[in-house]
Amino acid sequence: MTRRHGTTVRTAGAVVVKQHPETAKGHVFLSLEDETGMANVIIRPATYRLYKRVLDGNAAVVVTGTLQNLDGVISVLTTRLDGLALFVKIAAREWQ
Repeated sequence: MTRRHGTTVRTAGAVVVKQHPETAKGHVFLSLEDETGMANVIIRPATYRLYKRVLDGNAAVVVTGTLQNLDGVISVLTTRLDGLALFVKIAAREWQ
């Protein structure tokens, strides 16, 4: 909340929702959760192709990207994804 629109940020959390809507032209949307709350993540098609194995192989990820604060909705436009090991198993819910 204290960072400005367009700032490069890094956030991490368990992937609790992964969406691939057909109407989104290949964009993927994630909801990450950690002990402080939820984070909205947007992944462009080219970035998704690059990091698909990381996302598919990990229940939690570290996201690096650009902070977007548009109309009060805060999200991270992803430029990089890294896997994050968890101590517990969490299954993502995938919706089309």
